[in-house]
Amino acid sequence: YAMEIYLPYIHVYQNAEFGTELPTVFETNGDVDTYSGEFQYIHGWERVRVVGGLRQTHRDQSEVEDQSGDVMNRTFDFDSTSGYAYSYWQANEAIDITAGVSADWVEGRAVDTNELNPKFGLSWQLGPASRIRLGAFRTIQPDSFSRQDIQPRLDPTQVVGFNQVFSGAQGETEWRY
Repeated sequence: YAMEIYLPYIHVYQNAEFGTELPTVFETNGDVDTYSGEFQYIHGWERVRVVGGLRQTHRDQSEVEDQSGDVMNRTFDFDSTSGYAYSYWQANEAIDITAGVSADWVEGRAVDTNELNPKFGLSWQLGPASRIRLGAFRTIQPDSFSRQDIQPRLDPTQVVGFNQVFSGAQGETEWRY
């Protein structure tokens, strides 16, 4: 049996300053610091591969808002922790099975949720140009400061070719079949 073990790690730090202004009516300025880290374990045998990992993201955000002289100072903390485990099994030359689960804890400005998200997929190669794929899984939108600057992640983004990453509101869950 061929055995492979990988232990990748990713660490990200982001800092952003932002502001908007409508003279004499409205002004907002802010600062965002985001820290994110993820460890992953990958172990493979001849027909089976397992992937597991743990990711943690913390974001501090401060804002100063001035609405016609009424000044408000606000600070927010956002935390997102995820653990995941996937197994990939090649049952035979034509059938591949994926089974997994993720556990997500998301806490932020308007959300505080804990979710257990099952994952299942089946891929059946019928012939050289035909494949049937079936998948069912739930996924959750983690914290992100901007939809244009998405945090890099190591955890699997697909289940048998179906994308499980989506752009929604923080803590939003979605079932995909």
